[in-house]
Amino acid sequence: MRSAHQKPLRIPLSRRWLQFRMTVVPFVVFVVSLGVVAWTWYYHVAAPTLVGKVQAIRAEVTSPRTGTLAGFSFTTYDWVEQGQPIGTIHHSTPDIIDRTLAVTRAEIESLRRGMEPLVSSHRTDLNYEELRFDSMLKRVELAEIAVRIRRAESEYGRMKELFESGLISADAYEAAEATRDALRTESAELTRVVAALETRLEEMSPPWERQGSGEAEADARLQAAIAIQEERLRLAEAELRPIDLIAPMTGMISMIHRRPGETVVAGDPVFTISSAESDRIIAYMRQPITMEPEEGATVKVRKRGGDWAYAEARILTIGSQLEPITPTLVQGMAGLETELGLPIIISTPPALHLRPGETVDIHFD
Repeated sequence: MRSAHQKPLRIPLSRRWLQFRMTVVPFVVFVVSLGVVAWTWYYHVAAPTLVGKVQAIRAEVTSPRTGTLAGFSFTTYDWVEQGQPIGTIHHSTPDIIDRTLAVTRAEIESLRRGMEPLVSSHRTDLNYEELRFDSMLKRVELAEIAVRIRRAESEYGRMKELFESGLISADAYEAAEATRDALRTESAELTRVVAALETRLEEMSPPWERQGSGEAEADARLQAAIAIQEERLRLAEAELRPIDLIAPMTGMISMIHRRPGETVVAGDPVFTISSAESDRIIAYMRQPITMEPEEGATVKVRKRGGDWAYAEARILTIGSQLEPITPTLVQGMAGLETELGLPIIISTPPALHLRPGETVDIHFD
């Protein structure tokens, strides 16, 4: 027997800690792990009701007519604004325009010589016709200078690339630049001359307004021939005038289909512009369809990656029939047989700052 003065044995602290680890700690670790697994599964692993994709908005800039592409300095992923000129198309080659202008000039000179027998009887009207022919010839010269400017600018661009590459001297580069600038100056001066002649013609009254019926009838064929040459000249001027390619929306150039100097036909794509924003998400409800979605219903859109933020959105439109599902929205899709689903259009929550083409998870409330 233990005596009254004998003290009880004290259990060491290490033994108490060992007993705590063997009996309590496993239970606590199990409960915490179960909670973490449940939380992770619910917020990060559990399959969403739908998988959607933010609609990518793109615009194709196509050639309005057949011609040669020129005059743009944009490259892939450059930003452009709506209404901004991003390129030009020249309808005809300089050689064809040169020949057209040469024929027009020759026919105008032929008409001018044909007027000589009428000089005596139309002395008072000669000044008007001379001014008219001078105006037409100056317009021909102006069109010819425009062709030469196109060639000079093309030569200047080629010389600039060679000069920057160190393949030609500075004198050759400066000579090409001086030629281009001189032609531009000559074109500006000739433009002022043509404008002055047109103003003078507007101030004078046409001869057929002053002639009698007999004289007007005798002069009709000459006036018709002059009118034909004026229309041909306007056609040549229109062919010289380049057409600007205009950006239809604000966005980024995601693809360039043609390069400067290439020949394009009407309808050929030249640029693809992609918008940086989108207002719709496209999702597909796979078969079997166990619930009927309703327009205007609230859904939760969750962004993948980062903090997995989510925001509320609304169903805008529900498709009327089953459509082929985008393969990227179906995991493990074999690809041999297209799966059909019910398309659902959902609004884009502004708070998530979603990018076009981004994949999101969608939960029904």
